[in-house]
Amino acid sequence: MNDILQAILYENKSFDTTNSDWFEFLPEMIRMINEEYVNQTLEAQVKVQFLSLLENCLSVLKPNGYLVMSHYVFQFDLNLDYNVELTENMIPMVRPWLKELSVGNELFFDELDPQWWLIYQK
Repeated sequence: MNDILQAILYENKSFDTTNSDWFEFLPEMIRMINEEYVNQTLEAQVKVQFLSLLENCLSVLKPNGYLVMSHYVFQFDLNLDYNVELTENMIPMVRPWLKELSVGNELFFDELDPQWWLIYQK
Protein backbone atom coordinates (compact mmCIF):
# COMPACT_ATOMS: atom_id res chain seq x y z
CA MET A 1 0.00 0.00 0.00
CA ASN A 2 2.73 2.46 0.94
CA ASP A 3 4.47 1.95 -2.40
CA ILE A 4 1.33 2.95 -4.27
CA LEU A 5 0.72 6.10 -2.24
CA GLN A 6 4.40 7.07 -2.26
CA ALA A 7 4.64 6.64 -6.03
CA ILE A 8 1.52 8.74 -6.62
CA LEU A 9 2.83 11.49 -4.38
CA TYR A 10 6.32 11.39 -5.86
CA GLU A 11 5.08 11.38 -9.47
CA ASN A 12 2.78 14.32 -8.67
CA LYS A 13 5.99 16.23 -7.98
CA SER A 14 7.21 15.31 -11.52
CA PHE A 15 9.57 12.54 -10.51
CA ASP A 16 9.78 9.28 -12.45
CA THR A 17 9.28 6.15 -10.35
CA THR A 18 9.17 3.77 -13.30
CA ASN A 19 12.55 4.31 -14.92
CA SER A 20 14.57 5.06 -11.81
CA ASP A 21 16.27 3.17 -9.01
CA TRP A 22 13.56 3.01 -6.33
CA PHE A 23 16.03 2.75 -3.45
CA GLU A 24 17.84 5.84 -4.63
CA PHE A 25 14.85 8.12 -4.07
CA LEU A 26 13.11 6.12 -1.31
CA PRO A 27 14.41 8.39 1.48
CA GLU A 28 12.92 11.41 -0.31
CA MET A 29 9.59 9.62 -0.89
CA ILE A 30 9.42 8.73 2.80
CA ARG A 31 10.22 12.31 3.76
CA MET A 32 7.48 13.58 1.44
CA ILE A 33 4.77 11.13 2.57
CA ASN A 34 5.63 11.81 6.22
CA GLU A 35 5.35 15.55 5.63
CA GLU A 36 2.00 15.25 3.86
CA TYR A 37 0.68 12.98 6.61
CA VAL A 38 1.80 15.25 9.45
CA ASN A 39 0.38 18.30 7.63
CA GLN A 40 -2.89 16.40 7.07
CA THR A 41 -2.64 16.94 3.30
CA LEU A 42 -1.90 13.36 2.22
CA GLU A 43 -5.50 12.55 1.36
CA ALA A 44 -5.80 15.66 -0.83
CA GLN A 45 -2.56 14.75 -2.60
CA VAL A 46 -3.20 11.08 -3.41
CA LYS A 47 -6.84 10.05 -2.94
CA VAL A 48 -8.19 10.86 -6.41
CA GLN A 49 -5.38 9.05 -8.21
CA PHE A 50 -5.50 6.13 -5.80
CA LEU A 51 -9.23 5.64 -6.37
CA SER A 52 -8.72 5.99 -10.12
CA LEU A 53 -6.11 3.23 -9.98
CA LEU A 54 -8.48 0.98 -8.02
CA GLU A 55 -11.30 1.66 -10.48
CA ASN A 56 -9.00 0.74 -13.37
CA CYS A 57 -8.03 -2.49 -11.60
CA LEU A 58 -11.66 -3.31 -10.85
CA SER A 59 -12.65 -2.67 -14.48
CA VAL A 60 -10.55 -5.61 -15.67
CA LEU A 61 -11.71 -8.02 -12.98
CA LYS A 62 -14.37 -10.55 -13.80
CA PRO A 63 -17.62 -10.20 -11.84
CA ASN A 64 -17.07 -11.31 -8.24
CA GLY A 65 -13.28 -11.05 -8.70
CA TYR A 66 -11.11 -9.89 -5.83
CA LEU A 67 -8.66 -7.07 -5.37
CA VAL A 68 -6.42 -7.87 -2.40
CA MET A 69 -3.99 -5.41 -0.87
CA SER A 70 -1.78 -5.74 2.14
CA HIS A 71 0.49 -3.43 4.00
CA TYR A 72 3.50 -4.41 6.02
CA VAL A 73 6.36 -2.53 7.58
CA PHE A 74 10.02 -3.15 6.88
CA GLN A 75 12.67 -2.21 9.38
CA PHE A 76 14.53 -0.63 6.45
CA ASP A 77 11.70 1.91 6.03
CA LEU A 78 11.54 2.59 9.76
CA ASN A 79 15.28 3.20 9.73
CA LEU A 80 14.58 5.92 7.16
CA ASP A 81 12.26 7.56 9.72
CA TYR A 82 8.97 6.42 8.23
CA ASN A 83 6.22 7.81 10.44
CA VAL A 84 5.21 4.86 12.64
CA GLU A 85 1.63 6.06 13.10
CA LEU A 86 1.22 6.30 9.34
CA THR A 87 2.73 2.89 8.65
CA GLU A 88 0.52 1.26 11.28
CA ASN A 89 -2.64 2.88 9.92
CA MET A 90 -2.14 2.96 6.16
CA ILE A 91 -5.03 0.66 5.26
CA PRO A 92 -7.43 2.06 7.88
CA MET A 93 -6.62 5.51 6.48
CA VAL A 94 -7.63 4.62 2.90
CA ARG A 95 -10.57 2.39 3.83
CA PRO A 96 -13.11 5.27 4.06
CA TRP A 97 -12.07 6.42 0.58
CA LEU A 98 -13.45 3.18 -0.89
CA LYS A 99 -17.00 4.39 -0.26
CA GLU A 100 -16.51 6.64 -3.29
CA LEU A 101 -15.97 3.70 -5.66
CA SER A 102 -18.91 3.00 -7.94
CA VAL A 103 -18.57 -0.78 -7.92
CA GLY A 104 -17.78 -3.50 -5.41
CA ASN A 105 -17.70 -4.06 -1.68
CA GLU A 106 -15.05 -4.63 0.91
CA LEU A 107 -14.95 -8.08 2.49
CA PHE A 108 -13.59 -9.03 5.89
CA PHE A 109 -12.22 -12.41 6.98
CA ASP A 110 -11.48 -13.41 10.56
CA GLU A 111 -8.13 -14.81 9.48
CA LEU A 112 -6.93 -11.52 7.95
CA ASP A 113 -6.42 -8.55 10.25
CA PRO A 114 -8.12 -5.49 8.65
CA GLN A 115 -5.29 -3.37 10.04
CA TRP A 116 -3.01 -4.94 7.44
CA TRP A 117 -5.32 -6.39 4.75
CA LEU A 118 -7.90 -4.93 2.41
CA ILE A 119 -10.03 -7.30 0.30
CA TYR A 120 -12.38 -5.76 -2.20
CA GLN A 121 -14.81 -7.74 -4.37
CA LYS A 122 -16.16 -6.52 -7.67
